[in-house]
Amino acid sequence: MRTRKRYQLQRLMKLHQMAKKVYAYFRKDRIEALADGIFATVMTILVLSLAIPTITGANALQGILPDILAYIITFIFLGILWIAHQSSLTHIVSIDLKILWVNVLLLMGVALIPFSTALLGKYPLQPIAVIVYGLNGLAVSSLYCILFFYPRRVSLAHPEPNHELV
Repeated sequence: MRTRKRYQLQRLMKLHQMAKKVYAYFRKDRIEALADGIFATVMTILVLSLAIPTITGANALQGILPDILAYIITFIFLGILWIAHQSSLTHIVSIDLKILWVNVLLLMGVALIPFSTALLGKYPLQPIAVIVYGLNGLAVSSLYCILFFYPRRVSLAHPEPNHELV
């Protein structure tokens, strides 16, 4: 019985050492690079999804006004989220697997934003378009909150924010 417990303890210690080696490869700069790339791509796709209207008179832009308003609101939302994402990552000292997955899910939600924005721009008065856009924003915001609070809760971040950065 003692031999079995010793074996289990040795195996557990070996797994722990392996996990530490794996976590050593989770570099914060890679997360930042991926996030920067996705945010830049999504912000570019937003503007490319605006259709160029046929100009027939003074009211030519009136038809795409909902698209333009959705674009402006979403671009500002993405800008705020990108700044917050950069700021929160500056406080994280080490990365674990949960932070990686929350970040991946957050970026998946960000990548879906051009679709929900285009849907809202095309059907601004349809409840389903508003719901999809709102749920997309809520999911991204919720995942950001997890990304912000989780590292602080499990001591993977500095205890106090750096006031020079804030």
